[in-house]
Amino acid sequence: MKSFHLVCCVLASLLLIGGVQAADYTLEAYQTKAEEASGEAEMIELMKDFMANAEDIEVLRTVQSSWEQMDPDGALAYARELVEEHPESAKHLYLLGRVVQSPPEQVEIGRRVIEMDPDWPYGYRLVTASYATNLFDATKESEETAQLAQMLDADGAHFVTFAELQPDEPLSWRFLKAYYMHTGDWQGLEEALDKAKEVNPGLASQVEYATCYAGKGDIARAKQTVQEFVEQMVSSGNIPAGDQDKYMNHFYRTALVDARQFDAAIEFVKSSEGFESDKEALYDAACLYSLKGDATAAITHLERAAEAGWDDAWHMSQDPDMEPLRDDPRYAAVVTTVEANWESGADQRKAEALAGKISKPAPGWSLEDAEGNTVSLADLKGKVVVLDFWATWCGPCRMAMPMIDEFVEEHAAEDVRVFSVNVWEEQGAKQKEYMQEHDYDMTLLYGTNDLAREYGVQGIPHLCVIDKDGNIRYEAGGVHAGLLENLIWWTNDLL
Repeated sequence: MKSFHLVCCVLASLLLIGGVQAADYTLEAYQTKAEEASGEAEMIELMKDFMANAEDIEVLRTVQSSWEQMDPDGALAYARELVEEHPESAKHLYLLGRVVQSPPEQVEIGRRVIEMDPDWPYGYRLVTASYATNLFDATKESEETAQLAQMLDADGAHFVTFAELQPDEPLSWRFLKAYYMHTGDWQGLEEALDKAKEVNPGLASQVEYATCYAGKGDIARAKQTVQEFVEQMVSSGNIPAGDQDKYMNHFYRTALVDARQFDAAIEFVKSSEGFESDKEALYDAACLYSLKGDATAAITHLERAAEAGWDDAWHMSQDPDMEPLRDDPRYAAVVTTVEANWESGADQRKAEALAGKISKPAPGWSLEDAEGNTVSLADLKGKVVVLDFWATWCGPCRMAMPMIDEFVEEHAAEDVRVFSVNVWEEQGAKQKEYMQEHDYDMTLLYGTNDLAREYGVQGIPHLCVIDKDGNIRYEAGGVHAGLLENLIWWTNDLL
């Protein structure tokens, strides 16, 4: 944060706004006042005050993000109001760009910010972040992605400038690398990796170098680079020696796919021992053929995977690699076979789910629900309690919640209580609105990071099932096809 010396009483008086000194518009001051705010209306007035008067851009970004979570329409409307009041302010225009909903509009606003202040990194940040999020990471083509693709050529230099202006900002290098990978500029990628490594060795990974070499067509060097990386990880203890081949396969295939060397990736997958009867390898090959654009070969390998026992129809429905095949009538026939495989494996899955039973005391808690009531674990003794640790920003959490809701609506017994415990984000109205928008029947609880730590949560979503005596009996992380049936089996086992 910049510091200013007040040299006269007149200047000091100009910095008094509503009885709050400019020095009070700090992140610490905001956090303190936010904790003291008595309700949403008072909180919004506080955020308006800071958005209008704070100078530090990181304070402004934090306050605006809080407001957007609580009231996105209000945050956008006030950002537009500030731009109207300060039409020559690059800062206020940038803040507007952060909350507009249209990615192409974000880019256009970012370009204007750059024109107004070409030495300020945040205009470049806005432009590059919009492309990285909405074009480079997009899994489906839309009107907006098509528009961004047409706009990209005019903004390539902005990725380079962002890294030059903020070389210590990991985000600037991530966006620059993503740009070169998206455009297939492998020489540019290698030069960016070299420069990033000079700033911080952690900003350039061996797998990214392998992608670069593969993109240039040097497949042997790409494979050797990944091999050396995995061996280093094993020797340092970051990868168990017994998992070396698994990690080698994963990182090498990732490098080849990112470099769009699909033929080499297919050859690598098909060279694995037992490929012809390996349902997962056959499915991987189908994905690669789909990405390559060979629908017939993709369907053929999907059929062979199904014949070998591939049963994860839910994963197929979520997998972006399958997107090019979904309108192919042959794809629907394979899905039917995969679904039948899933049904036939229920008994084995149930046995495996119940075999994971544990017993350890559940840490106690008293948390506030969406209506301001206090819910305590101690008061739930005699009930089976399901906790789903989640956050609104978590994609896998959002994927899991419809299955958890289906469990509550159609399968949960009377003595089962299900709570969606929000953690790892600032809490406010956003979580309640999200639950209401999707008409979920789980009870929302506002959790804490300390509670997540006490329950051993290392990633979300994280499910925890507590028996009637207050002991954790089942727990699992992530989202998968068997989540719904696991909840049924676990809770029935504890009733």
